Amino acid sequence: MGICSGDTVQLQINNTFNFYEWSLNGNIVSVNPYINNITETGNYILKTGINNTCFAVDTVIVFQKALTPVSLGNDKTSCLYDALPVIEATTAAPTLKWYYNKNVLANTSTSIQSIGAGKYIAVAAATNFCTNSDTIQLTLSNVLPVNFGDDKIVCETNPVLLETNISSTGIFEWKRNGSLLSASSNTINITQSGEYSLYFNSSSGCTATDTIAIEVKQQLHQPVVTCPSLNNGKKLFVWNEVANAAGYEVSEDLGLNWLNTISTASQTQHETGMAINQLWVRAIGDSVCTVGKTGISSGCEVTVPTIIVSTDNNVFTIKGAETPLQIFITDAMGRNVFFAGDYKNNFSLTGLAEGFYMYKIKSGKAKYQTGKFLFLK
Repeated sequence: MGICSGDTVQLQINNTFNFYEWSLNGNIVSVNPYINNITETGNYILKTGINNTCFAVDTVIVFQKALTPVSLGNDKTSCLYDALPVIEATTAAPTLKWYYNKNVLANTSTSIQSIGAGKYIAVAAATNFCTNSDTIQLTLSNVLPVNFGDDKIVCETNPVLLETNISSTGIFEWKRNGSLLSASSNTINITQSGEYSLYFNSSSGCTATDTIAIEVKQQLHQPVVTCPSLNNGKKLFVWNEVANAAGYEVSEDLGLNWLNTISTASQTQHETGMAINQLWVRAIGDSVCTVGKTGISSGCEVTVPTIIVSTDNNVFTIKGAETPLQIFITDAMGRNVFFAGDYKNNFSLTGLAEGFYMYKIKSGKAKYQTGKFLFLK
């Protein structure tokens, strides 16, 4: 009698006696008319009789049937973005019976295309009707592809955050222009121009990689704004021209509101009312770096660009100064020639002798300016 590996067999006698003795290879293994769950091969001998006088003996040979080997190899892990693997069976059996998560599959060849994560079983049948099987577990890794999108041009005020949807454990390698960076997570902040690449190798053996070129444009420099000068009863602020500027914005209220009144790069001045003591200025850039850094005029007094001229009618004229205005004029010997507490540009030089004269002007904010002039007739 042959048995398949993993199977059991029962030996029994149908005749009725009052004495039974089963032995295997010379050893008594049972005194019942049957033996259950036999797995051991060998010669089983039954001695039976009635009243221990008349005996009968019979022998049954139990042997192991040959199995057809089948092997599916080690368990597999497949990446989600890869094609599902083909499962190969190593066996001499011409046909197999396949199961996926306990469900029978129609395929009977020695290889099968997997259809998802789970347990696959291949069963090989021998000509003696014994079956042999092997099992393999297929796991799908959750490492998804990385896609940073198109190359980017950004302003330094808005750095780029490169991030992935990778949540698996593994090694992150970020590089800039081929040089390894210190970042070791699924995100990185970009503040410099360059070509950035990520290579991820998961603990399950799946990889993900992508590359993107990012240009980081610098914000326009801040203008240097001078102290204001007076111009026809108003304050005139001036600043230097900023390279690559398309124009300028100014604020008279400490940056709360910006006036888009200057649309050319060469116009670098702004006139305000007398109550404005500080002006904020920033350059206008392109669509990437929209505005530049802010330049702020220092909290200095108004400069007094005093201009002293001798006109055709010899009137001593002061232009561009704050009012009220005091003026003191002395000759070379220090003698007073003219004084006015609220000068109206009405002092005539006609009555003066030729020579050098000294003047001192006191503006409305107690700012003094002195100088001298030569009068010739």
